[in-house]
Amino acid sequence: MVMVMASVIQLGRRIHMHLSAAGALLTQGSAGPVSEELPSPQPLHTPAGVAMIDPALSTPSLVQEIYGYLPLLTDILAWRSSSRFTRSIGQSIAAQRFTRIIHPFVGNHAAELRYLMYTWGAVITGSCALQMLTGGDDAPNNLNIVCPSGSFDVLQGFILDSLSYRRVDAVTRSNYAFRAVARAFAKYRRGPLRITLCEAISDDIFDVITSSPTTGDMLIMTPGSVVAFYPEWTLNGVAVLNHVVTSRIPGKNVGCIENVQYIVWESTTFLQQPCRDFCPALWRNIADSKGCTLVLEWDKRYPIRPAMARSNTAWRIAEHCANPLCPYNPLTNARLARLPPFLPVSDQLTASEQEARLLDHYPSYVKCYTGMLYASAASTPLLVPVPLRDGVTQLKHINELEVLHWVDCLGDNRFNADMARTRKTFNVIANTSSPACGYGYTFFREHPALYPPPNALIWDITSDLMSRNNVIGNVLVVKHAAGDKHNVIDLTLQDIETINSVIRQ
Repeated sequence: MVMVMASVIQLGRRIHMHLSAAGALLTQGSAGPVSEELPSPQPLHTPAGVAMIDPALSTPSLVQEIYGYLPLLTDILAWRSSSRFTRSIGQSIAAQRFTRIIHPFVGNHAAELRYLMYTWGAVITGSCALQMLTGGDDAPNNLNIVCPSGSFDVLQGFILDSLSYRRVDAVTRSNYAFRAVARAFAKYRRGPLRITLCEAISDDIFDVITSSPTTGDMLIMTPGSVVAFYPEWTLNGVAVLNHVVTSRIPGKNVGCIENVQYIVWESTTFLQQPCRDFCPALWRNIADSKGCTLVLEWDKRYPIRPAMARSNTAWRIAEHCANPLCPYNPLTNARLARLPPFLPVSDQLTASEQEARLLDHYPSYVKCYTGMLYASAASTPLLVPVPLRDGVTQLKHINELEVLHWVDCLGDNRFNADMARTRKTFNVIANTSSPACGYGYTFFREHPALYPPPNALIWDITSDLMSRNNVIGNVLVVKHAAGDKHNVIDLTLQDIETINSVIRQ
């Protein structure tokens, strides 16, 4: 018996090494090792190769034993998918970990919490989500729930009535990092346990997640999935400060800033190499976050990918990169275009100057589409180049267009944007002989919080139809296939009358 257990232990350690390499390589395309001290990943073995390490892996008791040596969720799911023996036994392993984490907070109400999270689109973040990803025996004493707008009262009723927590009346505001994106916040206590409930200002909870104080806090879980937006750093105990946090306020910090197990950097200078996809100044989209995001789903009944695909949240963690080796550092690269432009575009002259800055931008934009700009003081619509955002090589989502050259849709939040708030799409219904047949147009407008001036050009187009000019700031129009706004097509002067007719209507 002793020899068998020793064999299991050795086998488990070997598999742990192989699967940890698999977990590390799940973030391929990232910025590489976070420091020189971190070991390089071992070669990745295929699931079939892992299953062939030892014939004993078809023995249920041995398979079960090996799961105990796999703390990382990435390893558990890779091991589960390696053979039919590991799959059948491991089907409930991740679900059991989820239940074990939330049980101290909800007791026998775990099924009810799952139901409410699924029904209302709520997620868990913070230390509980981190433990779901990394494992470990530490028991979190804080359960952090983020819910969409309109679901706060339902979840609060569950916490107060079913779970018998009491509300901490002294705490009525969220941490300062979330105040621009949170509608309501409350903290509840029952003995040493605490639950926090944060209601997003919109239906998109990712506005809250991407406003977290550090990259290590940008982590969520549902009853069947985990998402880490900076997995390589997070799994190695490294976090970068999100510049929504203007300074570290003693006693008012949350998350990884207060976690002694994390090294929190204010910039990416620690990389000692170019940032590439992890550059803090590059915009990322929830709907298409490239290879940087780790999405793990262990229960298809509670998926997270559909919610991510619907999200219109875009974020960055700094306006400018401070890494001296990164081409997006303005101190070492004078050809970076300032966005939004320091002098806003308003007419033909300023539009021409902005186009020159756009074309001189370095690193050069991979591709530019042709859009139509209705500048607020222009006398006629202007054809302008609309590039892909820095770091984007192929358009997969309309949010990847860099519209900030022409319209400032950010408002007073320069790090987090709901891109759908300032755009509207119209699919043109026309006869088959019309040049507009089969196309749609998306209009990008400036954020109202900036109080831009009224658009005189649109007023001229619609003056006989409107009692007052209620269109403010610039308007940028892009053309795309009807019903598919992500399939962008170049505009031409022949589109002006169609666009004008949409504006009049």
